[in-house]
Amino acid sequence: LGRPLGEANGGTPDAEELEAFRSDSSLYLMKSNIQELQNVFTGNYKENTRQIGFDEYLRDLENDALRFRIKDAFTKVNFEIETFDQSLNLTLQNDPEKVLKLKDACSELLVLIKVDMASFIGSIITFNDNDGD
Repeated sequence: LGRPLGEANGGTPDAEELEAFRSDSSLYLMKSNIQELQNVFTGNYKENTRQIGFDEYLRDLENDALRFRIKDAFTKVNFEIETFDQSLNLTLQNDPEKVLKLKDACSELLVLIKVDMASFIGSIITFNDNDGD
């Protein structure tokens, strides 16, 4: 969300930087991605009746403080997404402050998972793009 908000071009919002600006489905895709990330964290998959996720792992490691901070961050991101009454493209043009609030909530969640949780459980998270290089 930073690039669409203009972080890379001096502050001018640019809807073409959104993931799916042509189909105008960026908000839907973001909501789906957040839901799947939350499913991984909670283990809440329909196919899996055991429902074991990273939140149970943090509970077993006796770090409820981090566990609840991450759950609260998911709640905040989902709340911010639900405040949108139009597409992300239109909101970026008409109310960039709302997009900024969503970006800030997503950034908080990202830091909690990539830095705090990964550090606590002793994991190194690496990222790779789809083309394999």
